[in-house]
Amino acid sequence: MNISPRSHPRRGVLARVLIAASAAAALTVAAPAPASAGVDKCAGAAAKAGTLYLSHLKNCGEAGTYHYTIKAGDRTGKTNNHAYDGKQLIFRVPFDVPAGTPICAELWYHEPGSERLTSMGRPCTVMRPATTEPQDPAGSGW
Repeated sequence: MNISPRSHPRRGVLARVLIAASAAAALTVAAPAPASAGVDKCAGAAAKAGTLYLSHLKNCGEAGTYHYTIKAGDRTGKTNNHAYDGKQLIFRVPFDVPAGTPICAELWYHEPGSERLTSMGRPCTVMRPATTEPQDPAGSGW
């Protein structure tokens, strides 16, 4: 399966969660990142409502070509290659798995002049449902 990432502007709740988690990871002493987002080395991941949000963090890794491999249970995928020049990139990847499914996405650097790949991080997250607000089961308007 080949999954094509789409660049996603820094807007929306999940993008802010990724950015906040990235900032927290950069601090020496920080509160844990939200359970819905993961950060490892140069990569961040969050997932909600069938969409996986992947982030290549700012000023992390060599300029060059990268891609992500994605694993969620028995399902695997690979993004198209992307060029990185030191600016943070956020990709929105359709990845329809049930809410609660653990997902890991590994960022790979393509070594110039060879076929060698170097892992630049493997963040994991859990697919969240479309709504995470508590619902009023009785409709009483609490």
